[in-house]
Amino acid sequence: EPVFNPLLIEFIKKAIDNFDVGIYTNGLLWDKNKIDQLLSLNPSFVRVSVNAGSSLVHSEVFGYSLKGLKENHIFSKVLENIIYFGKRKKELESNTVIGLGFIINEKNFSEPLEIANLIDYLYDKSDGGIDYVAFRPEVKYFENDLSTTLVQPNSELFRRVKKEFINKIIEKLKNRPLKIVFNENVFNSLSLPHTPQINFSAPWSVSFNYDGKLYFSSEHNGVDDYLIGDIKQKNFNQIWYGKKRLKLLNNIYTIPSFKLGTLNDLLGKIKEI
Repeated sequence: EPVFNPLLIEFIKKAIDNFDVGIYTNGLLWDKNKIDQLLSLNPSFVRVSVNAGSSLVHSEVFGYSLKGLKENHIFSKVLENIIYFGKRKKELESNTVIGLGFIINEKNFSEPLEIANLIDYLYDKSDGGIDYVAFRPEVKYFENDLSTTLVQPNSELFRRVKKEFINKIIEKLKNRPLKIVFNENVFNSLSLPHTPQINFSAPWSVSFNYDGKLYFSSEHNGVDDYLIGDIKQKNFNQIWYGKKRLKLLNNIYTIPSFKLGTLNDLLGKIKEI
């Protein structure tokens, strides 16, 4: 969650002139002041990971307990921030694209209508400030021993997702000018067993965490065995060319539906020429 870093806005100010800057967030830790500061910088996009159509399922997906909380407190705060993001985008005439993200898993698969109704509500309350909704599969990359997961726990759901989930949402939102992002091929591929192959894209990738730690890739984020350095202790070149990263590069294979999969396929085809 990028808002954990108290220097987030300052970081974006320095980066925005030379890079496309986008924000993925769970939407909870923002307030009106932070949202105003961010949108005034006109980032390319903000996508809020909602992942549920109700407070109960939201708590299950994100792993927090509703005990001791005011009813719907966390979920309501996320929705409040989404509405403000959309409204302020319209008021500021910002070019920032505002999106909602939903990772599909066994916890939320039974509530497509609740999710559709929520999207409809947020679009209306934000004065049409929501631009798109993205649906992605929940992917399990590793087993407990860090070996690659070959069969996805939700593979059966992924076979049924278009008919039983996505089509219902599209029907409900057909009169809204929202872009629905759903890559059927990704879901189909995850419904089949994964065959690890040489990862040609690995040398192009690194994950820079909010706390200054660098991991081998975003999919390895938080996994100690794939921690390659800390920017507070060494500079980037020392980490990039360090022994830990180079050792990992010598024995890395593809994992299911990873972010650089398209690049990896392209590099594989080039190698064949």
